Amino acid sequence: MKSLLWKGAAVMKFTYQVLSRRNAVILLVALFSLSVLLGLFITKIPSVLTSITESNSKRMPVCSTDRSDNVVCLTFDAAGSNQSVKELVRLLSRSGVKATFFVTGDFADRCLDSIELLYKNGHEIMNASDDSTAMISLKKEKSIKRINRCGDVIQAMTGKRPTLFRPPGGEYDASLLETVCELDMLPVKWDVDSYDSMGLDPEGIEKRVTSLAASGSILRFSIDGEHTLEALPTVIQKLKGKGYSFIPVSNMVYREDYVINHEGRQISMKD
Repeated sequence: MKSLLWKGAAVMKFTYQVLSRRNAVILLVALFSLSVLLGLFITKIPSVLTSITESNSKRMPVCSTDRSDNVVCLTFDAAGSNQSVKELVRLLSRSGVKATFFVTGDFADRCLDSIELLYKNGHEIMNASDDSTAMISLKKEKSIKRINRCGDVIQAMTGKRPTLFRPPGGEYDASLLETVCELDMLPVKWDVDSYDSMGLDPEGIEKRVTSLAASGSILRFSIDGEHTLEALPTVIQKLKGKGYSFIPVSNMVYREDYVINHEGRQISMKD
C-alpha cells in the first residue's frame, strides 16, 4: 500500500534563486527608500488633518477658549438705552475690571459721550453691526455694508478699527460667518449668558453666571438690563473669590494656530 501511494504521489520540486550582490544592494536601497517615504507620509497625516479641521472649524463663532489661567471676559451688548453707562463705568472702575462692549453703529451715533467715556476708561469697543435687526439670511453685500458702517463709526470715535464682531442676538449663519472672516474679523459669541435682558432677578443672574463660568469663559450682559447694575458687583466679587481675573476679549482669544470644537471652544494648537 505504501509503495502504491509513493508511486502515485506527485513529487514537489522547489527551486531557490540566490540574489547577486548587486541585486541585493538594489533591493535593500529600494526597501530603505520605501520605509523613509512611508515614515514621512505618516508624520504628515496629523498636520494635514489639523489643517483640514482648522479650516473648517474656524467657520464658527468663538464662545470660549481653552485658557487655563483662570481668566474670564465680561462683555456687554449695547444697542438700546445708555442711561446706565455712567454708573456701569464707575462700578467697573471700582472693581478694577476692563470689559468689552459690542456696540451698534446706531448706538454709537446716538451716544457719543458714552462711547468716549467707555474708551477713556480703558474698555474695548467692538462691532455689533449698524443696528439691532437680525442678520440671518442677509445678502453678503448688505452684511458687509452694515458691518463696515459700524466699524467706520467706531474708528472715527476711537481711532481704532474693531477686530471682533458680534451680531444682534449673537445669531450667525454660514454666510455671515464667511463674511466676517473675509473682513479679517473674529466672530464672537459667549458661553455664559446672564439672561439679564430677559428680566432675571439679581439673585438669579448671580447664581447663573457664577455657577457656569469657567476659565476661558465669555460672559454676556446687556448694557441696559433691568437688574444688571444690581447683580454685577456680587458676580464680580464671587468670581474673583474663586480666583478668576477679568480681561478684555481681544486679550484672551487666539488669532492664529487654533481650532474650534463643536461647542465653539477655541483651542490653541501651539506647543
